[in-house]
Amino acid sequence: MKEIKFLKKMAALTLIVAGIFMLAACSKGSQTPYGDISDETVYMTIDDITITERELYDQLRFQGATVLATMIDEILLADEIAAVTALLEDGDEAMNEEFDGIVNDAIHQNRDEERLAELHEDDLDRFIRNIEQYVDSLYLLDNTLNTADVLQQILDLVDTEDNAYSGYASIDALVDNYKLRLAQRHYAEGLLEDEVEDEESDQYISDEDVLEYYKSNRLGQYDVDALVIRFINLNEANAALYETSLKVDSVATVPRFPDIRLKQYGIDDEESTKENDDGSVTYLF
Repeated sequence: MKEIKFLKKMAALTLIVAGIFMLAACSKGSQTPYGDISDETVYMTIDDITITERELYDQLRFQGATVLATMIDEILLADEIAAVTALLEDGDEAMNEEFDGIVNDAIHQNRDEERLAELHEDDLDRFIRNIEQYVDSLYLLDNTLNTADVLQQILDLVDTEDNAYSGYASIDALVDNYKLRLAQRHYAEGLLEDEVEDEESDQYISDEDVLEYYKSNRLGQYDVDALVIRFINLNEANAALYETSLKVDSVATVPRFPDIRLKQYGIDDEESTKENDDGSVTYLF
């Protein structure tokens, strides 16, 4: 009984002490380490909207983990960053193509050259507006950036490059912004290249793996195989169809008609085809 009473007293004492600490913690208020950051100092004013340094700090301090991770990566991948930067400066085609793709994804949300060309030719205003919005977004990441200079450099590329969406590696601000991402990719590619050649690695792909994938995902999945031929214009396409005795109807079926010209050489139309072992037919033109 004495032990039970003692335990009850200890439990009550513990609760009282815990309550005192909780009240003390609440009375002290916020423990955010603002330091010399003042709520009175104005960071930026636009029209009637004012942002103080403390308000800005409150928004940015929650991103501290991301910033710290980036700083660590920059230290760990310093050699890779130097390597990709050198490749960009030396005009390495693959590295510059990847870099242009990253920037185009950020500016136009697309890196497909045909679609970028269409946007540039059909809606130049939208093309330029995408660039302007992108440069504005860079300022949010670095308020020391001279956005006017960066904007003009990109617009100069639009006017001087072979196309309007390449050559971004010549702009130092963009290289600084994306060199870590390029370094991470370059490092990962190096690891993958080693693993795909190691037969003991999970990433290794054998001939048997390729064959099994083909049997499971391709073989027998489609009724026909298509050979895509691009023509310069409609007349050229029609001429090719005429030469092979083919005609395309309104629903895109392609019936074959007898070629009366074969009779000039004493060849029956049925002899112009050959049935293969797998049941398919080869046309002998």
